Amino acid sequence: MVIQATKKLQDFLGIKTDTLPKYDEVFESWHGNIFMIGRKKCLLITHNESLYSIFIYGITKKHIPNLLSIISDFLIEILRRDDFTIPQIEIMLKSLDSLKFTKTSDRSVTGNMNDMVHILKHYNMTEDELDLAKFINHTPYKRGDFHFPEKILKTILDSKQAMLRT
Repeated sequence: MVIQATKKLQDFLGIKTDTLPKYDEVFESWHGNIFMIGRKKCLLITHNESLYSIFIYGITKKHIPNLLSIISDFLIEILRRDDFTIPQIEIMLKSLDSLKFTKTSDRSVTGNMNDMVHILKHYNMTEDELDLAKFINHTPYKRGDFHFPEKILKTILDSKQAMLRT
């Protein structure tokens, strides 16, 4: 997994990177940002191609050493709640073998993430964080045309699954 981290996220993680992601990492590329809701830090990680997102509420510095397993656990649960098939989930898990950080490269993704942050702050944690992640993944976002992140990710995974069969 390649996370294109915002400056705030880089500062939180204690890393500094100026490298850009490589083209062969397109499917594995995500954008990551950290923000506050109330007095808690929140992590939002958004898939570049589909805008499918993982939302983690109450992240702290003590979570950093286990960040990859935390992200993969949340991703598996969100995919299960969105009725992804087991082969689709397995394809996603193959991209989670390691965690690498680069700088952000797509303003469209960060702009859509800012919209997601406004939605999440509006709800102010009145619901479960996994339900909120499901809600933002079922909200249309504009990237070219309006689309739903959950539907786009299913389409991408279906095409990857078809490629693996041939």
